Amino acid sequence: NPEKLLLPIGFSLSGNILLKYLGEGRTVPSQVAGALAVNPTIDLRVSSAIISRQWRCAICNQYFMRLIRNQALAIAKQFPNALNPLKNLKTIWDFDVNYTAPAGGFKDVEDYYRQCSAKHYLSGISVPTSILCAKDDPFIPSEVFDSADMSEWVSLHTPKRGGHMGYISNEITPHGDRRWMDYALLEWVRKQGKPAEQP
Repeated sequence: NPEKLLLPIGFSLSGNILLKYLGEGRTVPSQVAGALAVNPTIDLRVSSAIISRQWRCAICNQYFMRLIRNQALAIAKQFPNALNPLKNLKTIWDFDVNYTAPAGGFKDVEDYYRQCSAKHYLSGISVPTSILCAKDDPFIPSEVFDSADMSEWVSLHTPKRGGHMGYISNEITPHGDRRWMDYALLEWVRKQGKPAEQP
């Protein structure tokens, strides 16, 4: 139904993509009444460096690299002329240097990180947008938000605890579990009955 409101929600990297989309000057459909980004990696360079180089993130880096490698191999299988990531890449940073940047047509990895980090586009957002990111997120230091120029349409929520999309509550939520993020997102959707007034 074209009359229904749209409420896009992005998580982590897709949260970064959503914020960039909203702020880079595209024509956003009028049905988009609001948007929510949960733990968005708005500075790709910073997050990539942390995941790739800090020992406390080693398990996460290995997990992400398995997923990325499997996906890239599947692409190469279907599209033989695609850039093949068969090199023994160990980190997200290495993957971005050797695959993401060249496959995307960027000059180098710094160019990729610069063009694709949402922090450069937050000032251009003109849709009511909420960002939820815990202060103890291991990949996204709170300083990246402190230094970002945000539109008046953007509201930032930074609870002390939650990790990278963890948000387990001490108390049982009305849904009968401790998944606070799930409950908070559903409450946010319920409150978006109509487009917000311009700030």
